Amino acid sequence: MSLVGWAYGLGVGLAFLFSFVMAVRGFSRLFDQDRSPIEREARVQALLDERDQLLLNIKDLQFDHAIRKISEADHQELRAELETSLERVLNQLIEMGIEPDVSSLTDA
Repeated sequence: MSLVGWAYGLGVGLAFLFSFVMAVRGFSRLFDQDRSPIEREARVQALLDERDQLLLNIKDLQFDHAIRKISEADHQELRAELETSLERVLNQLIEMGIEPDVSSLTDA
């Protein structure tokens, strides 16, 4: 794997680690009905920010693939990982009663 592929792998790994930590922290509150509106708003904003970052990462990955900075195999693997993370974030937003804006998904 090239240096660029390794760097993307590291970035994706860190994103998964962040997602895991957030999932573990959020899981303990999943069934907590006493969450304050401020905590809920902060959680929604964090998920929206994560969604935006994942969409940006997918677009950057697509660009790097288009200019042949990464191989087809690396592109497919990294894109699948990013899309899985994005799906998780979107599902969490939907579970919270938020309809996430997915209009930019067609551009990615």
